Amino acid sequence: MKKILITGVILLLGAIWLIVFWTQNSKPVITPDLDFKRPNIPNDQNAFFHLEKAYRGLDLSDADRLQVLANLYDGKWDAETVEAILGANNTALALFRQHAASPTLLVPQIQQIPSIENPLKGFEYLESWKNLALLHALHARSLFEGGGERESFEELLAILKIGHQMQDSGGGLIHYVYSASTKRIAIQQLPNMIGTTSLPTETLLSFGNRLEVFRANLTGLSNAVKMEFEWNVAVIDAIASGDLSIPGASGFGSSLMGKRPVLNRKETIHTFSEFAQVSLDSVNLYFSDMPVCLAAVTLHPTNRASVPKLMLSGNATGKILSWMLLPSHARVFAFKSEQNSSISAIQTLIALRYYKETHGTLPETLNALVPEYLPSLPIDDFDGKPLRYSVEKKVIYSIGKDLEDSGGVEKLDLVFPIRF
Repeated sequence: MKKILITGVILLLGAIWLIVFWTQNSKPVITPDLDFKRPNIPNDQNAFFHLEKAYRGLDLSDADRLQVLANLYDGKWDAETVEAILGANNTALALFRQHAASPTLLVPQIQQIPSIENPLKGFEYLESWKNLALLHALHARSLFEGGGERESFEELLAILKIGHQMQDSGGGLIHYVYSASTKRIAIQQLPNMIGTTSLPTETLLSFGNRLEVFRANLTGLSNAVKMEFEWNVAVIDAIASGDLSIPGASGFGSSLMGKRPVLNRKETIHTFSEFAQVSLDSVNLYFSDMPVCLAAVTLHPTNRASVPKLMLSGNATGKILSWMLLPSHARVFAFKSEQNSSISAIQTLIALRYYKETHGTLPETLNALVPEYLPSLPIDDFDGKPLRYSVEKKVIYSIGKDLEDSGGVEKLDLVFPIRF
């Protein structure tokens, strides 16, 4: 009787273990909201292949890149050096402009498992794209210095268009960050050009209106979140199947990390899907609302947990992956808000220049620009309040991602100097 009872208990425990074993790693139902529908674009209509030819034709050493940055940002202008760098990259620049005329951009579908340790693995072209944008901005500045002011503004618009397309190119959040950096390259050239250009006001106003379409690409941000989720699921599956190991794990420990119950696949993917869904729901919010919204997802504090405690807590691998792979969405949303605030600030600079040409002086407040020079007060996308303005310091500024008003101090706030 005792043997029968023991056997029954063992069978019952075995049955329970099998149920847990199966349900923990069975395929979860993924919400349709997170399903990225990849468009089908023929190669001859896909700007990616123009860009590929362009970055393969780049001739830009590290020393040359430093010269580009110095001429763009350090108040230095060495016409001879600039001419030499641009001359060595004529073909790459021409192909970059050819891409700007293309209607669509779609990056190739990733074939390998995304890397946990190196987010740029498989996406090395992103750094080359950024270098192409820097060269194109240098070309725009060269045109401006040579008197081709209208053409210079058009070249910066081309960079903005390319950056905007990059934001919805079928890539993940790293693509979105690089595309935002590309747009920033063009935007940073504009305050000085607006302050010193001899172009008529009507031309500048038209330029300001054309900037409107280059605010943050929210559709692209949503698609990047979906693509990031898809890549994260691929990593989780690769670890569960033994095709990928956690960085730092080796030998028996490495193989154990993907086994049940150390990895609860279903629970882990649920955590990732919940985080992604919250991010999708936050795309249209101001940055100041992000912490409250993203706090709806609790990240596992694996960086503070001891290894034994972590291993005994259940789904240890899932918690480690959550800590390693769930990206800092705050950084991505900061880029989104920076783009929107920057476009508003540039449009406001143009309106202030128009106001000064009309009245002979700058207004005391931005309220004086509405409605004759601006349809409404420009909004800081970081906190939803009007952009800050100081007539004494001659700056327009956003409070930036720290959400602290530092009075328009460079590197503490997002500052746009008034140079007229």
